[in-house]
Amino acid sequence: MKLTNPFASRNTSILPLTWISSSVLQRICIGVWRKGIGSCEKQWARARFFMTKLTMEWVRKAEGDLAAVRKLRKGKPPLHDEICFHCQQAVEKYIKAFMQELRLPVPRTHDLLRLHNLFVMHDSRMKPWRRKLRVLRRYAVDIRYPGFAANARQSKKAMEIADFARAELRRRLKLRQLPSLP
Repeated sequence: MKLTNPFASRNTSILPLTWISSSVLQRICIGVWRKGIGSCEKQWARARFFMTKLTMEWVRKAEGDLAAVRKLRKGKPPLHDEICFHCQQAVEKYIKAFMQELRLPVPRTHDLLRLHNLFVMHDSRMKPWRRKLRVLRRYAVDIRYPGFAANARQSKKAMEIADFARAELRRRLKLRQLPSLP
C-alpha cells in the first residue's frame, strides 16, 4: 500500500509501517499521517513514533507509585507519610514524562518547582500548577526524616493533587483517562 501526501510541496510517498492489528488512518496535520492502535498510536512520518519509549517508561513508573498509594491507603492504619511520598513521586514522574515528550532535558531532581519552571515556558496553561506542586514538594525528602509527619488531611490533599496532575498530563500526552484514586 502506497500513500501520497496531498499537502507536501512536492509529491512524496510515505511507506506504511507493518501493522498487526486493524486500525484507522487519520490526517492529523499537514504532512503527517498516523495510525491509531488501542491507547498507543504511531505516526507515519518516516520513523517518528507517537510517544517515545522513555516517555512510556516514566508513565509506567508513575502508575506504579499510584498503585502503591492505593495499597497503602487500604492498610490499617493508613500510612500517611508513605502515601504523600508516593503521590509526590507519581506527579514528578508524570511531569518528567511530559518533559520527555516535549524533548526537554529531564534533570535528576525531586524538586517539583524546579521542574515546573522548566516546562511552564513550553506550556503556559500549566502556570497555575505552581501552588499545587508547592504542597507536594515537601513530601519528596522531608517526609522521610524525623520531625515531619503527614496526617489524614494531608494525605487526602496529596492524592487529590496526584489525581489532578495525572488526569491533566495523561490528556496532554493523549493517553486514555484512568479512574481516579479511591
